[in-house]
Amino acid sequence: MDLDSYENKSRWLLGQGVGLWDVYASCERSGSLDASIRKPALNDFAQLRSLCPDLCAIVHNGAESFRHAPLVGAALGEPALPFFKLPSTSPAMPASVARGEPQVNIALQVCQKRLSPDRKSVV
Repeated sequence: MDLDSYENKSRWLLGQGVGLWDVYASCERSGSLDASIRKPALNDFAQLRSLCPDLCAIVHNGAESFRHAPLVGAALGEPALPFFKLPSTSPAMPASVARGEPQVNIALQVCQKRLSPDRKSVV
């Protein structure tokens, strides 16, 4: 599969059992630096939990996303999910990090290791 487009990457990830959900429902930002984010509004993570009852972990892409882990965890409710922080894939990062392939592999490994054989519950 050609992974050059966002749509194809999203389809591939879903096929691997990994979904994408932005921490922010909206924000203002000029450029690609997280430090430029203004007026952030968090996404509805309670809704995410209801839409994805088999959710096994939250993997944050970078420090800005991970900064909101406590709020995300509170919104997700019980049972508590594990949270993981990956290096950012932002274009502002060095090319060796920003490509994202290692992050996707790490995210898959995290979920695979945390899932029971029935792939429905965290072990």
